[in-house]
Amino acid sequence: MKRIRSKHLLFFWAAFLALGHPFQGAVALGFGTVQKTFHTYALGDRTYTCLAIDGGVVPLIVPTGSDATILGGGDSVTVNWRKDGDIAFIRGASPAEAALLDLMGKPAAADAWKKAIASTLRDPGYKYKVNDFQPDFLDVNHWRIGAITMDYTIGGRKCSSLMMLWRCKDGSTLAVTTRADAARFKAHCDLLFSMIGGSIIMKP
Repeated sequence: MKRIRSKHLLFFWAAFLALGHPFQGAVALGFGTVQKTFHTYALGDRTYTCLAIDGGVVPLIVPTGSDATILGGGDSVTVNWRKDGDIAFIRGASPAEAALLDLMGKPAAADAWKKAIASTLRDPGYKYKVNDFQPDFLDVNHWRIGAITMDYTIGGRKCSSLMMLWRCKDGSTLAVTTRADAARFKAHCDLLFSMIGGSIIMKP
């Protein structure tokens, strides 16, 4: 898994500078999410779905031109790509998933993460390849984030999946997961990394 690229950082800083003003209101959505309204210099008032973590809120901002929508509530936040029907989930990590972040930087990390994502495909007829893992994917602002991807084939169709784990300052862990046709997967991952990267800059 590659690190977040510099072109995304430009978007993060642009969003950070454009938003610039305090929230005007908040509406709870469930799963630690709220809708809050920002006053922006360029776009006027904008309402975003935000993660409520570490005593603050983290806006999930979809880049202009994307067909993705953010829906909060229930036991997860979903990112929906309207054109192709793909979905990503942001949810609370299981204890087993959360334990993977404690292995980051240790020799056992790569094998443990690979086994975890491979276990999401339970049909022995699937062919899969777990991609290279970077145990130091990101460790910043007292948040720790790790990610791994897997390519697999179902009945001749090539697909990919992502598992990203995000340890908050308060010790809780979020999981970000998605699956998609291989042709669409990279664009979906780029959007998710953009949202998470923007969250890191606009930390609570």
